[in-house]
Amino acid sequence: MDFRIGIIGIVGCICAVSFLPAPAAGQETVAEKDHPWARFQPGAWRKVRIVTEALDEAGDVVGSSVTESSSYLIDVSETSYALEIDTSVEVAGKRLPSKLQLEELDLPADLGLAGEDSDYKLVGTATYAIDDKRIPCEVFEKQDDTPDGNRVTKIYYAANFSPRIVKQEQITTGANGDAPLDELTESIVAIDMPYRLSSGIVPTWQTKRQRKGPKGSTVAIEIHSSTIPGGLVAQSTKELDAAGRVLRRSTLELIDYGLESERALQRRRVFRSRRNR
Repeated sequence: MDFRIGIIGIVGCICAVSFLPAPAAGQETVAEKDHPWARFQPGAWRKVRIVTEALDEAGDVVGSSVTESSSYLIDVSETSYALEIDTSVEVAGKRLPSKLQLEELDLPADLGLAGEDSDYKLVGTATYAIDDKRIPCEVFEKQDDTPDGNRVTKIYYAANFSPRIVKQEQITTGANGDAPLDELTESIVAIDMPYRLSSGIVPTWQTKRQRKGPKGSTVAIEIHSSTIPGGLVAQSTKELDAAGRVLRRSTLELIDYGLESERALQRRRVFRSRRNR
């Protein structure tokens, strides 16, 4: 079994995922305080470890891998941010060549969802319950035609709550409106939960992300904190087949983090000089 494919997918999940579009020209972008990376200054960094196991039909572990990934924030602008990600992978005790990549990512446009340039439309309001809190939300929706059929995305947006996006839904159906081909849901399930790090106890919130399709499903529980660069503190994921048998499972843990890195600041100077050529 090729574990590198699964590992790369998990590393990709280290960056926050959003269904939201990139901001259009002149469109208001997400407030810096709301973004897991943009709220920090260049130089911020974090290191995570991901352990992945593959299981056979009896539920026994037939292979495992360990991935360590260090992410450095090297630049932030009004519409984008840049990360340098250094990843090393160990499979069956053998360390593979490390991979270094530079990613320049758009800041999600979760402000002005119903603006003239947005594909999202305000379709109503709702109340979202988390623990003992009832949070008023605006519900935004967009529809896209895909090669397989139609995809509908809904965003539950709470303007006076942080994080402001409390739930996201995405359903893809066939051209004839048959049973869903793919369902993706991500929602906050707990807030103000204490979590102990080496630096002390920090407040966190927890999310659950579930994806269902004809061939199986994936479930992930994540712990986030606004005090940590990148936001993600821990993650537990399991991948199941159509019969509900666990095929692969993984855990992510935060190893270390900081607000300053000489490496990131040096890379920032190189990044900006290349971009300005």
